[in-house]
Amino acid sequence: MILKVPHFPTDTSKVISQAPNSKCHLSAIYASYNLLEPGYTQAGQIRESRVYSWSKKRDHIHSMQGAYAMRRIAVAVFILLTSVLAASAKCDVSEDNLQALKKAEAEFRATPSRKTGEVFLNELPEEFCRFYLMFGWINDAPASLYNLPLEQSLPSLANYVPAPVLAEKFVKLASHAKWELDNINQLQSVYSTLFYENPDLVIFEISILPNKEAETAVRFLFDGISPENSFLDDEEKQTFCQLSERFCNLINLAEKQLTKQTKPE
Repeated sequence: MILKVPHFPTDTSKVISQAPNSKCHLSAIYASYNLLEPGYTQAGQIRESRVYSWSKKRDHIHSMQGAYAMRRIAVAVFILLTSVLAASAKCDVSEDNLQALKKAEAEFRATPSRKTGEVFLNELPEEFCRFYLMFGWINDAPASLYNLPLEQSLPSLANYVPAPVLAEKFVKLASHAKWELDNINQLQSVYSTLFYENPDLVIFEISILPNKEAETAVRFLFDGISPENSFLDDEEKQTFCQLSERFCNLINLAEKQLTKQTKPE
């Protein structure tokens, strides 16, 4: 059942001023609130049998408002739990995932080709949280695939897999990425190289992201131990700003955020 909360007008002066006597004031207010059933007269002679008492009607309204509020809270909690579960599912890494990726990476290094490269790329997750669970350094310990030689296999992908396919994958990863040393740095390195060699492709993939994800994807391009060393010079920035005004604004925002991040307290 869908509960509908009555709408109360903010100005009842017009209704009250039209009431002929004081006994009709409440009747007029009830009428303006649509709280009466049909059957009252204009002179305010209301049939007793068809009028709800104000106290009962007030309690009824309050109960409706309370039920509506509880329903909204229940829906909000359900949406929150669903979102948490969905996010957790996206970040799950199974043993099958690990083994398939390990095998694909090894085969690509052993026999590099477009076919083995695309298999390896497809096995790489699109979600950064999953990439981190596979290759990151977690709780002072290496993740399961931390020791895979990504410094060899990731850069080699550019020799066999078309740049548009790489741009789509790496921008998706970068849209939630946070820079760290080692394998995350390797991911940033191939992403950054792809950007400088094919800026139009990377900028296009960033342009179709929501604002927050686009900000993260651009910030990841320049993040690092000393991000100011990777900032674009004026000539480079002008070139990219001519390609996209939005991307230009994102570059400026990333530089501002990273400068603040590394500024000593």
